Amino acid sequence: MWWLTDSPDAFAAEFGIEARPGIALPAAVGAAWACLAGPAPAQAFAATDGDGDDRVLVHVAQARRSQYDAIRAALAADHSLPRVLLSLVGRGSGLRGLRERRWEAAPGNLHLSVLVRGSLEISRIGGGLSMLPAVTVADWLADHLPAGTAPEIKWVNDLLVDRRKIGGVLASSSIRGRQLEDCLFGIGLNLASAPPIEPDVFVTGTTCLAEWIDPPPLRRLVDELAGELERRFGMLAADGPEALLAAYRHHHRGIGRAVRIWLDEPADPLDREPLARGTLEDILPDLSLRIRGRRQPVTRGRLAYEEDVAAALAARRPGA
Repeated sequence: MWWLTDSPDAFAAEFGIEARPGIALPAAVGAAWACLAGPAPAQAFAATDGDGDDRVLVHVAQARRSQYDAIRAALAADHSLPRVLLSLVGRGSGLRGLRERRWEAAPGNLHLSVLVRGSLEISRIGGGLSMLPAVTVADWLADHLPAGTAPEIKWVNDLLVDRRKIGGVLASSSIRGRQLEDCLFGIGLNLASAPPIEPDVFVTGTTCLAEWIDPPPLRRLVDELAGELERRFGMLAADGPEALLAAYRHHHRGIGRAVRIWLDEPADPLDREPLARGTLEDILPDLSLRIRGRRQPVTRGRLAYEEDVAAALAARRPGA
């Protein structure tokens, strides 16, 4: 495992690893550094446990671009990246979520991208690739939150605690023939602070882990989440998506509730008709939604619960 950083003091404080300048980097390790750190600074600090070159973590203290997008661009350009690449951002702007929604990385929170250069058979995995990071983070939260406090996945990729957003995930891959390859996951998790937002029917508020427990050391959290992503990736490749789907349904907690789903457009959803409206009956293996009374499953859009829509409409009334 290689660790690379542009800020050795911050990295040592977070990870307890002393990085040294001037270490010669193998080709794939150097490619990882180049795609994430951009033009190399005067000195690239590195440390290695001597356990091979196929796993690399790159820590960038101040990112000026989306590390998730940088990895995708490097893959598209056919750079020789390591088998497993972790990118960790201290803070930065220009990052993105689903549908290119922009956000800033706040210090003290988790901003992690994980590339796994393995193959998945398209015909077998359904929506497993998208479920994988959501279930991984939801299971981790369930294991660490106080008793009686349950995390929730909100379709497609939001993570909630107490109905407030605590994080979100991304997943993408390359298609080669009948295989998905170069699978990339993004995890954003509010640890120390809850970013301020303008509430809407989709995201009614935010929270952070520090409201519930003392966040764990960053190295432990990264090790646990990345290790689980790799482990579940192997299970998905070998066994298919059934276990992930069961866990996704369990954490979703929306089946049986009244929902509205709108196309993901910038206009206020309350000023336009929803794509679908009704009781959510099931989440299907391809991650589409079965809505009562609707013949075709819903495959895209943003979901809002009817009670949140009602509250937003009530707030619009004169005198509210």
